[in-house]
Amino acid sequence: MRLAAWQPSDDLLGAYRQVVGSTARLPLTFPALIASRLHRDLMGHGDLPVSGLGMVHVATQLWSAGRLPAEPAWEVSAWADEARHVRSGLEVDLWAACSAEDATWTARVVVLSRSNGAAGTDASTVPALPAAAADWPVRTPLTAPAGAGRAYARVSGDYNPIHLHRITAKPFGFRRAIAHGWWSLARSLALLGVDETSPAGHTYLDTVYRRPVLLPSRPTLRATTRANGQTRFLVIRDDGEPHLGGRLVRA
Repeated sequence: MRLAAWQPSDDLLGAYRQVVGSTARLPLTFPALIASRLHRDLMGHGDLPVSGLGMVHVATQLWSAGRLPAEPAWEVSAWADEARHVRSGLEVDLWAACSAEDATWTARVVVLSRSNGAAGTDASTVPALPAAAADWPVRTPLTAPAGAGRAYARVSGDYNPIHLHRITAKPFGFRRAIAHGWWSLARSLALLGVDETSPAGHTYLDTVYRRPVLLPSRPTLRATTRANGQTRFLVIRDDGEPHLGGRLVRA
């Protein structure tokens, strides 16, 4: 799917900043709003063997070069690529690209349809997370309020029932509503102060979602920044089990 010209409004950008708690001029994950809309259209088109309902976000790779401008409009495209029958169900790779002037933003999103009927023997492409016992000098609470899923839905248009209420999430195997993966990631980057899109240079972000963040909850965000500028982060539950984690590299 392709949009020849998509113009993000100031109101949308402001609402996004507020819901993820970001002060960045253009948060690194902001283009996911339009990318996710096109991904939902793809899954609802009928040509894919999965539906967006109940789909779980399990990994993201993101590449950006430069900062996308407020003007002119962006060229946006989205497509589905590979799929794998893994032990948990069917994994599908969804791609998106945004470009304007000399800036580009590209993302690979791995989503999972949890189904015994779709399960297979293929290996998942989702990598392992770093150990929670590692030395993390930064430790801060990541508060996920009960209404976080509904607030993000109003901004993103993603009203997947697993994010809205425990009653609507329960038929999909969740005891409570779960946070959107893009919200959990954006909130983590905002708390770490690394959510700004660089006006020059390149950024690479690799994220794995191991367990969903239940709503409400208050997991802990741990992080460390190395001498080369690489930031690693991990969001964990009170029992030490990880929700999500990843690394951000700027060059």
